[in-house]
Amino acid sequence: MKKIYLVRHGETLFNKRGKIQGVVDSPLTEEGVRQAKSAKEYYTSKNIIFDKAYCSTLGRAEETLKTTTDLPYERLEGIKEWNYGKFEGEPIYAGIPDKDFYKNNINFGDWWANFGGESVEEVQERVIKTLEKIAKDEGENALVISHGGVLWAIITKFFPTFESLKENNIERKTPNLMTIEFEVGKDYKLNFVRTFIPFNGNV
Repeated sequence: MKKIYLVRHGETLFNKRGKIQGVVDSPLTEEGVRQAKSAKEYYTSKNIIFDKAYCSTLGRAEETLKTTTDLPYERLEGIKEWNYGKFEGEPIYAGIPDKDFYKNNINFGDWWANFGGESVEEVQERVIKTLEKIAKDEGENALVISHGGVLWAIITKFFPTFESLKENNIERKTPNLMTIEFEVGKDYKLNFVRTFIPFNGNV
């Protein structure tokens, strides 16, 4: 059965400096490169062999992919990071709702759309559409490098309540190189398998 591995990029300069990084870009740090190399070692140790590779159109995703695999790859607009509107490049807590909002809501919903960005529904729609396109491509295991906001939008598409997250042991965070594993089912439907981080003792 075909599998898709949707992966967040490695640590970037903006991650390290605590800046909001959506459709703006910054390069991987030395740690980000190390993370990607560790992920490559993990996949090899687990005999996970990719025959297709994709990344978003943002440089940090492409850099992560090129460090993780030697495969030729395709850059896809549909899996780029969430657009955070006027808060792009601002300090990480700029524009973020108060703690009660975050405590009571599983994701940011329409929040960023109020400031020229995207709603969660817009992100989910374009990403799922792109993953379904990948599911129809030839090959067995597809490596797809994307972004943290994208991963969380997709996780909450599959598990839209706090209870469902808890039942599936999913923590409310998407660290660098976090991976969502999907199986491609009948009619190219994506079936959630698990989340994991391909380094830091998981090898």
